[in-house]
Amino acid sequence: MSAGSGLRSLVRPTLRRLLPAFTGTAAFLILVWPVFDPEVQLFFRDTGRLYYPVKKYIAGRLAHGELAFWDPWVESGISLLGQMSPGLLHPWTLLYLVFPFDLAFKLNHLLPLLLAGVGTYLLARRLDASRTGALLAALIFGGCGYLVSQAAANLIYAAGPAGVPLALERFIALLDKPSRGRLLAAAALLALCAYAGEPQSMLMGGLIGAAFAVARALSRRGSLPRAAGLAAAWGALALALSAPVALPAASQLLRSKRAAGVNAIELKLFAVSPRRLPGLFLPNAFDDSPNAPWPGEVATDTSPFREYLDDTPFAASIYLGSAALLLACFACGSRKGRFFLLGGLVLALAATGENLGVQPLLNRMIPGYSLFRYAEKTVAFASLLFAVAAALGLDAAFRRKRALIGASAAAAAIFVTATTAARAGWFHDGLVAAGTRHSQAAATALAEAVAFALRQEAAVLAVVATVALVAMLWPRLPGKAVAVAVCGAALVVSARPQLATLPVQLFRDTPPLAEQLTGIAGPSAGRWRLYVRPTLEIYETGRDPRWRTTEVALEPL
Repeated sequence: MSAGSGLRSLVRPTLRRLLPAFTGTAAFLILVWPVFDPEVQLFFRDTGRLYYPVKKYIAGRLAHGELAFWDPWVESGISLLGQMSPGLLHPWTLLYLVFPFDLAFKLNHLLPLLLAGVGTYLLARRLDASRTGALLAALIFGGCGYLVSQAAANLIYAAGPAGVPLALERFIALLDKPSRGRLLAAAALLALCAYAGEPQSMLMGGLIGAAFAVARALSRRGSLPRAAGLAAAWGALALALSAPVALPAASQLLRSKRAAGVNAIELKLFAVSPRRLPGLFLPNAFDDSPNAPWPGEVATDTSPFREYLDDTPFAASIYLGSAALLLACFACGSRKGRFFLLGGLVLALAATGENLGVQPLLNRMIPGYSLFRYAEKTVAFASLLFAVAAALGLDAAFRRKRALIGASAAAAAIFVTATTAARAGWFHDGLVAAGTRHSQAAATALAEAVAFALRQEAAVLAVVATVALVAMLWPRLPGKAVAVAVCGAALVVSARPQLATLPVQLFRDTPPLAEQLTGIAGPSAGRWRLYVRPTLEIYETGRDPRWRTTEVALEPL
């Protein structure tokens, strides 16, 4: 063997091993790169009106060598540690020690997407998926509509679920080969979900892991007590490790109205309308938009949410992709695949809250499940389970290429036919009749969005069918890799508009209300002034709706 051929035999396997990391990193950078413009900042919903000022206060205290356990500027002062949502003790807080604030703030919101992808890749590999299949799972969960839209709008609901895959991977490693070190690692990673400010993610991760352990023990006729014992030890140690954030939060909770539990009104808030479930495989048409006017501006509002679904969805997007879900269906051939596919389906239906009866059933069956509000949050964990099922299904699908070709082509044909129906007059008239305001403009906007989404997904499915056909005729074609690239591209294209930004100067300028009050009475050194005038315009007229909304939210801060 020549030296050159020997070198190539060493380099090629290394490149194959590193290719998923390069591809995943490239997809992440393509998705988030526009946000790193130093002249812009994320702003949507709680990002601008809550996390920006709170994180800025935390960063200021860190700069003086202090942890901001207490915020004196809210009411008569409030415990930041007791709220959990600031994520004060999570490792992400260290970003504010290393980077300038605005860059650290962006990284704090965007790096959870990368963590979600890495964790899901490792989880899928632990479950014996191929590298290509694991990469598909990483792209699906790391770029899913729920995580990206929450990274833009409500940090903790991205940061919490993002840590679950890695905790599950370490727990399954513990099941494979128990040791104290693996137990500690799995528990610490699960506890970090609570440190991120989202204790429900810790509960859901524990439930998924425990269910998997029991199901695996039953399917293998293994030791059920051993599996249950490891799951119990994992959960108990995670709870103990989360005590520094859980105990102050529990103390605050017992003094609040939340101590009485979730009431009937809260049960109905932020649940996915069953009519929105097609948003799992149709992009944009069932998504809310950061660029849409605020709900009060009904005269010009053509968002499907305002007219057909909900005033304010918890997650602006729930998109996963039709090709990804189709590949997940191919996981039915294995026990592991059925576990993740069925689990994803149950949680997707549970996200509809009271509507389909699944969430109330889980509330009664699972201890602690009913403590948490907002059923829509379970979309995150449904997305994770579907992503893992897709990893396992990809390998199965390309072993059955004829079935993949037939299923993809049939689904593409159905979508093309549905595109024609979405453009029909009867569909438009039906939307007008079904809307809350019977808006012609809203019906037209939704019909066009649905038609475009159907056409896009038909094209994706047609490409998958073509790739499978060519791979069957020419086995040297890396068909699985091309299919993964198609699914990843669909996710990036759909998710990128969710990361909307505004000029960062908006957060740095003195709010118009402060200037008006100073103009009326001047500064009041050493004492407070109260000013009440309900008709006061606290934003400039004629401004971009996104700017106006953010200004209104920033005024009280």
